[in-house]
Amino acid sequence: PVPANVVIDKGVPDFATLDTATALRLADQRQCALCGEKMRGQVAFIGGPKSLQSGVFTDGPMHEECARFAATVCPFVSGDHRQYRETPKQHEGMETRNAGYVVPDGAMGILVAWEYSRVNDVFVTRISVKREMVA
Repeated sequence: PVPANVVIDKGVPDFATLDTATALRLADQRQCALCGEKMRGQVAFIGGPKSLQSGVFTDGPMHEECARFAATVCPFVSGDHRQYRETPKQHEGMETRNAGYVVPDGAMGILVAWEYSRVNDVFVTRISVKREMVA
């Protein structure tokens, strides 16, 4: 499946590049960054150890089931692929950013929270209920 927030250029998904406007719209409307469906109740975020500790994430919220799915199939989350481009690929007419950042030790995890807010283009969680490493 193609995540709802990645760039699709001429019918081809660019999994390493987020469509920033779509990613922010999804989060503002409380829609999952992966499947695009409405989220109710708890939401999940994927990030490295610093994000898990601080509760601040650059990638948007997801259903917990979608986050767990991404942790098994996405090579950037599962640990199978750790290299990112230095700068996001530019796509005509779109503001983009890399879909992730280099996590030095390669560790990624999931944080589940009841609430989040957007501050500019990052997400701040509140009332987290669990944190766990996945890769």
